[in-house]
Amino acid sequence: MLKDFSLRKASPANDNKKKYILLICQALVILLVIVLGTIFIRSRAKNENMYYVRNDSLYQLNKKLESGQAADLSNIAFNHDDSTYKEIDDEICNSSTKRLISDSGSYAAVISYDEKKEVYSLYGYSFKDNESVTLSSDGDLKKIVAVLDNGLIVYTKSQVINDQATYGSLSLNLALLDGSRLVESKQVCEDTYETYVLEGANVLLYTDSNSELYSLDCSKKSIDLPEKLLDKVDYIMLKDAKSQTYRYDADQVSDGDSYVYTVDGMAYFRTYNKNMQNLNLGQAESLDFSYAIDLKSVYKNDGKKLYYCNDISKENYSELCQVSDSVNFVFDPEGKAAYVIKDKSLIQAIRTKIKTLDEKIVDNSLTRVIGLDREKNYGISYIVDGKRYYRKGSAAPVCIGDVESSSRDYDVIYAYNRLFYYNSDNKLASCKSSGTDLKLIGQVDKYGLGGF
Repeated sequence: MLKDFSLRKASPANDNKKKYILLICQALVILLVIVLGTIFIRSRAKNENMYYVRNDSLYQLNKKLESGQAADLSNIAFNHDDSTYKEIDDEICNSSTKRLISDSGSYAAVISYDEKKEVYSLYGYSFKDNESVTLSSDGDLKKIVAVLDNGLIVYTKSQVINDQATYGSLSLNLALLDGSRLVESKQVCEDTYETYVLEGANVLLYTDSNSELYSLDCSKKSIDLPEKLLDKVDYIMLKDAKSQTYRYDADQVSDGDSYVYTVDGMAYFRTYNKNMQNLNLGQAESLDFSYAIDLKSVYKNDGKKLYYCNDISKENYSELCQVSDSVNFVFDPEGKAAYVIKDKSLIQAIRTKIKTLDEKIVDNSLTRVIGLDREKNYGISYIVDGKRYYRKGSAAPVCIGDVESSSRDYDVIYAYNRLFYYNSDNKLASCKSSGTDLKLIGQVDKYGLGGF
């Protein structure tokens, strides 16, 4: 006898239960995408690799502090903050004067100069296709501003008027690649003044010769039209990756999604996150002003004093202490702590609480220790009486080695559970965070953390 396998009608309770389970699964998938995306944005999914440059060659340094095989520096291209590099296998590098790659290492832009023809050529390069395409080739001087992971190349052009280094107006141009294929090329501004890129928001900002501020969405599959934001802007401040503060002298390209701008002596903070905040930061009369911003709390350094505001929407700043300048100003996003120098004393500010940590600090020697995750707190470092010190949080300072006060590079890097820095002989040295197990790598021209 055959059994009846006809479908039975599901009960409403079972349907609701299935829908509820489906919604939970969808929410978990979205959360996973957000978390993985955040990890990628902050760390760029790179391995923890130390490198150094010596005599026009690049060497990788492993965990045992052993140097790998040298690579010819003439074929190496770095990203905007030297935290990523890749070798370009193309003849366009033979006469190149500038090379820049995107953070993910998908695309590169290369400028070469033909001295006989007096021609500057700009090329786009796809690492996937291992091929290049000519974007612009003429007598105009060119500068690469940014190379984005979606294949968008931002660059400027200026006509060379004579051999006395006189140049015409500066035009802003975009070229969009899909692999090694040029999808679109467009001049977006004939006479631009400053250009900035917020990689965390896929936004291009620029001011023209009339100080008008424009923005452009860089996330689309075609070159978008610019949108006018303001009739006039005085200054733009991006977040400096090393100090984690917004300052006028920060790089033109930022990994973040926000910026500070000033209009008629007033400063404003704008972010492209889900809240799309546009907050008034108060007066800012000069370029000496810099800021550390965390959600709605703000540290403001005007070059003379440090201020703190718990809720910037209320614009109620509390004066914390005097400062020597706005250059020696770093921020720890994890500990919500700001560090400044006052009369050669190192001052820590956690909200409104002030504490003197050390004295006799060498000018301009205060720095955040840099690691793979730019926002993580690896500690701070500074120089006192010819010795470099390292400290993290409330722990006591640790002397990690002898240095010269005039050392050419104050950067300290944390990798392989060790610290890397220039010593008194301007040689790359490394030790554990306890100051023990000192090792000398040797004379180098440059060093960094990154690569693939």
